[in-house]
Amino acid sequence: MPNVLAFAEARGGELRKVALEAVTAARQVADQIGGEVHAVLVGAPGIAAKAATLAEYGADVVIVAEHAGFTNYAPETTAALVADRVKGGDYRAVIFSASQQGKDLAPRTA
Repeated sequence: MPNVLAFAEARGGELRKVALEAVTAARQVADQIGGEVHAVLVGAPGIAAKAATLAEYGADVVIVAEHAGFTNYAPETTAALVADRVKGGDYRAVIFSASQQGKDLAPRTA
């Protein structure tokens, strides 16, 4: 089944509004193609507590990567993590926000 992956941006241990928008957009695409929404959430320890919010906005699966090294945006590591997930999944589309972080991460991941 073709699924859609959404990168859920967080900052300071909180989900950013663009994370919710990315998951909502992914839900719309997934509904059209008959797939699931998988959201990737990266952050410092404790960020997993925000996974339920992503489910409320349409994520069927939330992949959480918690590590102290993700307290601040780590572009190379985050891109490698997302790229590995994309390679290992059956994704029709990957959605990033049009924020500064999303615009940096999307081409690194590609």
